[in-house]
Amino acid sequence: MSTLSGQQADDDRRTIDDWAREHRIESWLLPLRTRKDDPLELVAEYTAALESMGKYQATFTTSDVGRQFHSGYAAPMKELLLLRDVTTTSRKNRYVNPNYAHVGHVEPQLTTTAERQAFLDDFEGSPTITPQWIAPQWAIKPNSVVTWLDDNRPDFMAGVRENRRRLARTLWTVYEWTDRSQAEIGAAMPTPDGTAIDWMCRHGRDADDWSAPDRPTDEPWFKRHNGNTNL
Repeated sequence: MSTLSGQQADDDRRTIDDWAREHRIESWLLPLRTRKDDPLELVAEYTAALESMGKYQATFTTSDVGRQFHSGYAAPMKELLLLRDVTTTSRKNRYVNPNYAHVGHVEPQLTTTAERQAFLDDFEGSPTITPQWIAPQWAIKPNSVVTWLDDNRPDFMAGVRENRRRLARTLWTVYEWTDRSQAEIGAAMPTPDGTAIDWMCRHGRDADDWSAPDRPTDEPWFKRHNGNTNL
């Protein structure tokens, strides 16, 4: 095989994940014609459903929302929405409502180092996790979570901050690629009012070391997903 042919083969094997990593954004949230569901709409539906549950519904299932997770969305959505699996039931796809007023009393509280490390592994890709949310599930106060992380997982919150920057860049890319407004994109996210827009502007629009990539219309993976047409 010639060098040129080899390069072509490598280019053809490139995936959306490869391209997204190069541009420091999330691949799963990008709008593509071949997606079964629009990822931003799916996040928005779950965000709205969680808000409508209020503080006193302890758990819910994907059936309650009316939309299932499917391959490629489940893990990042659970990290984004802070969905902890309910292990005290045999029913699948049941999660603790992250906004439940007594969130530390649904699942067993985690007190050992091994339990806490495993819990953090489940949310290592989250841009929204905070010591305040972790605290009641570990039966300690938020400042004690910070101390524990410093002692046992010193890079965890730095990773969360990078996850947040990556999400912000992705949302700004969605804004640049579509006719969605900043307000619409921000409202889809499970963050306080205005927070996601602030992230988008700070880490996307106003970033010194990054700019939104153009639609990669020459990429073989993009053509496969979009039939050589624009989004």
